[in-house]
Amino acid sequence: MLEVNAAARAVGVLPGMRYAAALSLAPTLRAGVVPTAELDARIDALRTSLRAYSPRVEASAEEPGVFWLDAAGLHHLWRSAGAFCRALAAALQAQGWVVVVALAPSRFGAYALARGAARRKGGILVVEEPEAERELLGRVPLDRLALQPKSRDALAKLGVRRLGELLALPADGVRRRFGEDALRLWRMAAGDWRPQLRPDVELPPNEREQALDDGTDSTDAVLFLVKRTLPTLLAALVARHERLRRLAVTLQIEPAWKGHEVSEDPGARQLALHVEPAEPTLEEAIILDLLRLRLERVELGGEVVGIGIEADGVLARHDQLDLGLGHCRRDLRAAALAIARVRAELGEDRVVRAELRDAHLPEERFAWVPALEVAAPTPGVPTPDVDGSLRTLVRRLREAPLLLPPQPRNVRDDGWLVRGLDHGSAVRSFGPYVVSGQWWRQDVHREYQFTEMTRGELLWLYFDRHQRRWFLHGEVG
Repeated sequence: MLEVNAAARAVGVLPGMRYAAALSLAPTLRAGVVPTAELDARIDALRTSLRAYSPRVEASAEEPGVFWLDAAGLHHLWRSAGAFCRALAAALQAQGWVVVVALAPSRFGAYALARGAARRKGGILVVEEPEAERELLGRVPLDRLALQPKSRDALAKLGVRRLGELLALPADGVRRRFGEDALRLWRMAAGDWRPQLRPDVELPPNEREQALDDGTDSTDAVLFLVKRTLPTLLAALVARHERLRRLAVTLQIEPAWKGHEVSEDPGARQLALHVEPAEPTLEEAIILDLLRLRLERVELGGEVVGIGIEADGVLARHDQLDLGLGHCRRDLRAAALAIARVRAELGEDRVVRAELRDAHLPEERFAWVPALEVAAPTPGVPTPDVDGSLRTLVRRLREAPLLLPPQPRNVRDDGWLVRGLDHGSAVRSFGPYVVSGQWWRQDVHREYQFTEMTRGELLWLYFDRHQRRWFLHGEVG
């Protein structure tokens, strides 16, 4: 659980709980996943609304829905701080939001008081004196603040449930027993650390448009036009201290004519393309190479009469100097570049990796997700075999279990032709290992076993009690 409302908190459901644990506390619990794109769109809309009341607005990167505004100098526009807060709350409530506005002398004070008053719909809290701020901060529950669930639960076992009780503990003890996350909260509440407001700067889009007097149906010509414009876009990114994350190209296409008829739908005149390098970069050669691969697979279906190019950047990352000590022999940057080339040429979903999932059946315990980056392998320590060798065995699952021919009666090990004559017969088996349950979907009862073949193969089989058939699920090697 990432976020919970007041009704869930009232019965003990807190952020950080697993859904099953929360459901045991609240049988009527309802939960869902908010798509990232929808969340970002709502945050952008709120940021735009807030800029009408202060030019300096910062959105929290850790807690969606938390914003800081710089109210300095606004007393010339509003007769009181309360009037400013009421107008701000009314404007957001008119858009359908549940709003809590807190104005306080410190950045952390405004945040903590707003979070602590979140149970009151449309709450407005104005605190102008530091002494009053400190008194109110001591009453704020820790479970309302950005504190790791592990640290929050450990503090609760000691009876530390409010900010004032946390401040009563020594800083060294907080760091030693509860970690840097709790110490960071302690320092901000004590006033030892006062992060400055970092307003979100609204930058104009970094884009260029060009109309062509003479249309072209050549992708090479399109690539040349992008190459001629790209240095200007990259220079603008450098001025922003950014690197290119994504290059979007929009082609205005005039449908081709065949005699007196149009060969395509006259309304379909735009073709949108984009490429993403393996990592943010300013290298023209890499960007153009990816775009060339993408254009090679495009059918224009007419003449390009206009082109729009937009360069989306991210802040440059200042990596530490690498002295080459203990460096991985594998070139991860080259691997990431190769993946980016394959994605550009064949499509975004052509390079995938296995991601572990929490599921009941073996075939559902992983899923294929797009591989956007490459990480160095971290193999575990192999366990010595019976003969003392350190062989690493890997279980390879089939995409779908293979139905096997019926097993001859009274034949399990010696003589069982599991996969036909070509693979030999079974020598011995280890098992069974039962996987059963999943009553919430469809009752399952499988008896898994490892079967060794005469040619040395080690097969992973199971007998389905409901179907009364054998299946081959994978191999071990």
